[in-house]
Parts: sequence; C-alpha cells; structure tokens
Amino acid sequence: MKFIFLLIIASITSTIYSQNTINNRLTDIYSTEYIQSLNQNRINLLKYEMKHSYFIIDNFEKNESLPNLYKRNMQTKEIIEAPITDTDLNNFNVLNYAYEKKYNNRTYYKLGNTGKTIVFYSIKEFTKNYNLTK
Repeated sequence: MKFIFLLIIASITSTIYSQNTINNRLTDIYSTEYIQSLNQNRINLLKYEMKHSYFIIDNFEKNESLPNLYKRNMQTKEIIEAPITDTDLNNFNVLNYAYEKKYNNRTYYKLGNTGKTIVFYSIKEFTKNYNLTK
C-alpha cells in the first residue's frame, strides 16, 4: 500500500515539475501577460511545438550547404547571427530561433559548428501529429 502511494506521489510530482519547466520555457520567450491572454489550445500548441516540431540528426551529409539556424531577439524580432554552440543545445528552446516551415516539405538547418542538423516537420506533418495527440 505504501509503495502504491509513493508511486502516485512520484507521478504527480513528475507531472507538475514537467509542466512548470515547459511553462518556464514559455515565459522565457513571452511575457506572462501575453501567455495569460492566450486560450488553452494556443498554449497547448506552443508546448507541442517546443517538443515535437523538429528532430535533430548527427552528420547529415548535406549539412554544409544548409542555412544556419539563428536566434531571434523576441522583443525586437531581429535575427542574432551568432552560430549555435553545444551549450545552446543543452538548453535548446526552438521558440527562441528564427525558422520557416514549409507546408509539404521538411525544412533543414545547420546547427552552427556542432555537426548537427535540425529538421522541422512540414506544416502538414506537424498538424497531423498534433491532431493525433488530442
């Protein structure tokens, strides 16, 4: 009985911590007032985008010919043309970056000199995947 109780408490704590981490990642980008003005569907979409709109691959053969992914200053919307480092990848939040997604095709960007490539799902794929989670 104690084991089941501890398991439930651990599960609840993990869920709360996970939600706070995602919410902190949103407030790193958007003001609290802006987030509070959004409906829950939009917040869920942003959370999903942070975790499931892309994947990262190593040693992509066409990496050198790809454009770099750059950070975006969220207040001014200016692109910060500094290459991504391994440190940036440790705290990676895709919403901090300037990228475009195509409707039917995936989009590829080089991640600085890390040897990694980020691949964004097409809008069509992303929408399909997001709708499957509902």
